[in-house]
Amino acid sequence: MRSASLVDNRAHRVAQRQVEQGGEGLQLIGRGGCRAACPAAEGGVVSWGMKKCLPLALFLFTLVSCSKSEDAKPVAPSLVGVWSLTSQTIKVTPKSGGASTTYTQPVVPNTVKLTYRTDGTYTVVWDKSVSAANITTTSNGTYSYSGNTITYVLNSKTSTAQVDVLTNTDLTHVETTENLAGTQVNVTTNTYTR
Repeated sequence: MRSASLVDNRAHRVAQRQVEQGGEGLQLIGRGGCRAACPAAEGGVVSWGMKKCLPLALFLFTLVSCSKSEDAKPVAPSLVGVWSLTSQTIKVTPKSGGASTTYTQPVVPNTVKLTYRTDGTYTVVWDKSVSAANITTTSNGTYSYSGNTITYVLNSKTSTAQVDVLTNTDLTHVETTENLAGTQVNVTTNTYTR
């Protein structure tokens, strides 16, 4: 407090001397300090404290207004998380040129889970209730996601799936593979929810 009052007293004395010498641009305002004339300010007067606070106020206003525009950007849905298979359709096309056949696989809710992790690994778990051998089956591999393509690597084999739908609650992707004999092309559409 004492240093602030010393500054005010010095400013007061400087302003008083300039006023006494016929100086322009300063006006004496009692013991609290002085004001510098400024044509842009209302009445042509701005206090010295206001001159120091104005740039700070403008900076804070700019900072606040910038952060609001950044908050307005929508967040893209993430693939990462646990997904439950809700439907599966497989279109089988013989390589020999015959007619295609489409199958809709029955899906028991919450029996097939696909988990994508942030470290680039994934796991698929088939519940024993959907297994012919009555055992729970798990597959683990790695994946990458770029554009609308998921690239899977499982047991040194690479496959891709095109993402048709990705929201916070829904995922649909289409995967094209060949059967083991290499005689047909299978296009599988999987739909998941979380």
